[in-house]
Amino acid sequence: MDDRYEIKGKIGQGGIGAVYRAFDQRMNREVAIKRIVPDKSKGPSEEEDAERQMMKEAGALSALQHPHIVTVYDVGIDEDGPYVVMELLTGKTLDELVQSAPMTGQDFREFCLQTQEALIAAQDLGIVHRDLKPGNVMLTWLPSGKFQVKIVDFGLAKFSPKASLQTLDQSDSIYGSIFFMAPEQFERVPLDSRTDMYAIGCVYYFSLTGKNPFDGDTAPQVMASHLGHLVTPLNELRPDLPRWLCDWVMWHINRAPADRPSDARESLQIFLQNDGAKNQASAQAAPAQPQRPAPPQRPRLVIPGGTPANTPANPVAVTNAAPMIPPPVQSQALPQPILPPDGSMPSLHTTSVHLTAESIAADQADGPVPVAIAVPEKIPQATLVATGPLSSGGARRPANPAPTQSATRTQGPATRQGQMPPAPKKQGLSTAKIVFIISFTLTSTVIGVFAYKSVQEANKTKAYESLIKLGDEPLTTEVPVDSKQFELLLKNSTKGPLAERRRVNRVLAIAKSTDGTDLDTQLITTAISPDLATDAREDLLRDVISRRKNPAFLPSLMAFIRNGKEVSSVIAAIDIVTPVVGDSEFAQFLEILRTHPDERVKNAAEKALSGILARSKNKDGMTRTLKEVFSTSVNNDLRSAIHRLIGS
Repeated sequence: MDDRYEIKGKIGQGGIGAVYRAFDQRMNREVAIKRIVPDKSKGPSEEEDAERQMMKEAGALSALQHPHIVTVYDVGIDEDGPYVVMELLTGKTLDELVQSAPMTGQDFREFCLQTQEALIAAQDLGIVHRDLKPGNVMLTWLPSGKFQVKIVDFGLAKFSPKASLQTLDQSDSIYGSIFFMAPEQFERVPLDSRTDMYAIGCVYYFSLTGKNPFDGDTAPQVMASHLGHLVTPLNELRPDLPRWLCDWVMWHINRAPADRPSDARESLQIFLQNDGAKNQASAQAAPAQPQRPAPPQRPRLVIPGGTPANTPANPVAVTNAAPMIPPPVQSQALPQPILPPDGSMPSLHTTSVHLTAESIAADQADGPVPVAIAVPEKIPQATLVATGPLSSGGARRPANPAPTQSATRTQGPATRQGQMPPAPKKQGLSTAKIVFIISFTLTSTVIGVFAYKSVQEANKTKAYESLIKLGDEPLTTEVPVDSKQFELLLKNSTKGPLAERRRVNRVLAIAKSTDGTDLDTQLITTAISPDLATDAREDLLRDVISRRKNPAFLPSLMAFIRNGKEVSSVIAAIDIVTPVVGDSEFAQFLEILRTHPDERVKNAAEKALSGILARSKNKDGMTRTLKEVFSTSVNNDLRSAIHRLIGS
């Protein structure tokens, strides 16, 4: 692997590979890299098999360009073997989410649509995943708050237009999770798309109940449960769901492949037909004799665990009627909606939104929640009393001028033949007119100035809002800003509702100067300012400083770590510098480990020291220093920490 990818740490390890967090320096983005884990117990031929398996995964994934399947960026081989570079997902696996509570019907509908779309894309290319399980289904969140499903780890997938046999490893054990494997995977018969239909059906069952449909205390017991189809019908555990939906899930986990959906396309088609019939039935409420629309035709549903006595006479029909006495829900917890992570904007796709004090107050006041954007105040229109049009000189003429003497008298004793009539005597402007002219001029000037400033502020506000919207776009990697725009972003990042601050911070993290302003200096100065509120400081450190990855931040962050009083902020700063600190920071972190009063800060310092030791070429010298501290210390906690560092 060339210097393009900088390894940041290990994320996890599977059967044939380990996954690492890395930074793509060419594309300026974080990525995930999967590598073969060398197994010293295996011979060269077995190692080559693992490498071929890895490259097969890369080939499958590179052909799958789909929003609900993890994206492959790069693939290669170096002296350490093959590697695959993939998008780094930040979210939770399905089993992590279901630990707290099963899915609601509304979230499950969206979950089904996305997973089936992904499987359709894979099956159209002849790919069978063969290892679908909750741990290989991740949920991430879009800026709108909507969750997005990502199917990961096609490590067992292969291009297989025809049915293929399940691959075995050298210990004769079957790859994949035993709780979600189809019976034919145990029987070593050819596999096809219906195998994935069985596995995803088990995943659906698990997401709605928090239980594995086929369970046991040992692997043979689980295998026997699959082969004997010992499963509790879903409608008994979730009577709150429509019967057709429970039947649809159970259809996937039928014992015989012929009784399952033939592929994801058929599965999704039946789902949409039944879901549409349900919506149509609820919308058509006739006043006289409402007629129930005929349910769409569905394939035969063989309910595992059912008997002829409890099987419906018409298994194809959509059953919406609830039982007279529904059995109690037997899942681990009451279903809960899937909400965005803490601190994110509320989802636009669900009504399950936590109300804040600001939003409640705004609803009571019949007005919007205040937003931390500088908006010019409304300028009241001036009321001017005018009596006529403006003259050419700018003065206003009376609307109905009174007739003058020269205009009404054409003859008189003062007029002689051959002489011009005497010029009328000039009269000065009255005080009232002078006051009016001055007042009008001043008022016009003030209105003009306010109008100009209003336009300027409106333009600034519009430009600011455009920056925020640009930062909300998931594909945006850079936002151009000038010094004034950046100052406004910094100001708004430290005030207002948390969700709005997070939006601003996303822009700050990818802001690029258009006028030569040193953005990073302003950022770090603001972040470590003693006048900044603790929560705003942590947001700047974790959401902005950590993402910009400027080595110039290190001296300022180290000074803040040594002198900072806010424990949570100090820990955030340590987390940021831990991947980049080196030998020169060893003594400082060792001193923090020895003397800092807070155990959480000491734990963070220990992690930083462990990283320094792992990267240092002077590990022996540092180890000697640690041993000296160990021998002279009487603090048992410190001695334990040093013991862990020496052994790492």
